Amino acid sequence: MVKDQIHHTEIKEPTIPTVFTLKNSLWIHIITWGGYMLLSTLIFTEVTAMKNLIFKNLISALFYAIPVYLNIYYILPRFFMKGQYIKYYSIISLLVIPIVPVIAYLQYLILSSTDSTLYYEYFSVAHFSSILITATMIILISTSAGHTFNAIKTTQLQRELKNYKLEAELKFLKTQVNPHFLFNSLNNIYSLAVTESKEAAPAILKLSDMMRYMLYESRGNKVPLNKEINYLKSYIELQKLKTANEQQIQFEVTGNTSKVMIEPMLFIPFFENTFKHGNVVDTDQGWLKSSLRIEKNHLHFYIANSVTHEKRNKDSVGGIGLENVRKRLDLLYPNERHDMQIELLPNSFTVNLKLQLS
Repeated sequence: MVKDQIHHTEIKEPTIPTVFTLKNSLWIHIITWGGYMLLSTLIFTEVTAMKNLIFKNLISALFYAIPVYLNIYYILPRFFMKGQYIKYYSIISLLVIPIVPVIAYLQYLILSSTDSTLYYEYFSVAHFSSILITATMIILISTSAGHTFNAIKTTQLQRELKNYKLEAELKFLKTQVNPHFLFNSLNNIYSLAVTESKEAAPAILKLSDMMRYMLYESRGNKVPLNKEINYLKSYIELQKLKTANEQQIQFEVTGNTSKVMIEPMLFIPFFENTFKHGNVVDTDQGWLKSSLRIEKNHLHFYIANSVTHEKRNKDSVGGIGLENVRKRLDLLYPNERHDMQIELLPNSFTVNLKLQLS
């Protein structure tokens, strides 16, 4: 049953992010290349006419963009990120070196119309070196930026995967409560049916309402505390049908619970454990005292029940229910946001739970 429920539980799995996607970083590209054009124009504004200078810088930017984007989208993740640095720098060199004379030639064509003596200047070693240094700096900047963005995205992905794992584990632990509860409740109703009790039909109706809450209303991460309290009260009333000692079963709620949200099915394992391992409904001396109190941003839950010597020796402090609660509390309220104290005495079993509400 648990496996079937897990199969139908929808958990959105995080997707692996791409470092530089056009959708997510379009403005980064526009600002970067716009900044390059502006800086180059301001530096060389007195060298030649503004119109020619803009064309010159535009051609440079277009040809610098070829190795830059090949680096970002293909070479960087395939070689540099995998530690193949020799291959990486060799490929980058093969990309950058050929574009140097191409850029120099196109710049010369644009500016030669105004000054035919620029041939030797634009095809000089100094100019080639200037283009090569500029291209190298731009490539190194793109490599540094790509590595930084990759580190950021990797951290985000690891955080998403951690949250995804926690969510999946929480949903699994939550589904463990349902068959455990259903098993116990059906046993109770079966006992009523065997004795032909007139309470059998109302008990079935009550169980139906509770199952509706479990299957539909408690599917979210949190539910109103008042709904969870009503569910607990219904469960207790269902258990009271098995005993004439109703006065010995108490559940008290104090404080303002109207605005509090809580994780669903968090407290029911305590009551299941009590009725399963205690002697609350077995003898006239059996008793259960429980309370839920809201104080500021804290929730205090208390439950205590009587136990017999025989049941005390039969795992009266655990089982699936309480171990489930321990794991859920560790996941939902980490870093000392919860405190659960369990005390087993010769004739009683007590749980004190304190939660720091968000």
